[in-house]
Amino acid sequence: MTFKWLFKMQLLKSSHGSKNQTMLKNDDYQILQKFSEIKKHTKRTSLFLQGDKADKFFIILKGVVKLYVVTDDGEEIIIDMLGAGDVLGNEIISNVPVYSFSAITVDETEVNEIPHDFFKKMMKENHDDNESKGASTPD
Repeated sequence: MTFKWLFKMQLLKSSHGSKNQTMLKNDDYQILQKFSEIKKHTKRTSLFLQGDKADKFFIILKGVVKLYVVTDDGEEIIIDMLGAGDVLGNEIISNVPVYSFSAITVDETEVNEIPHDFFKKMMKENHDDNESKGASTPD
């Protein structure tokens, strides 16, 4: 299972209130809410900069986030625009220590910020649960 899919399902549940739209256990939702933080950001707020320590995983709940890199010549190159339901911070999944791009809000944005250590723990627990059940999950 990719965690982009997993957390999009979490977002659908929180947005629509349906407990049947996800594979996370109800206990996982309570834990996620306890250890993550929903933050509201104004337009043009930096979530992180290229080269910053990759210490959070983000679920965009509302708004638009621009992902970009800055070249050695100082040129800004937009690599993606993300909206509600998208996730960023995949560096923590692949153990990359720093963000390889910058992220800035385009308009008023609400994100669920999940600390690195908690995210890795939850990811491992879900992986172990799926392996013990022999489950195959969609991407």
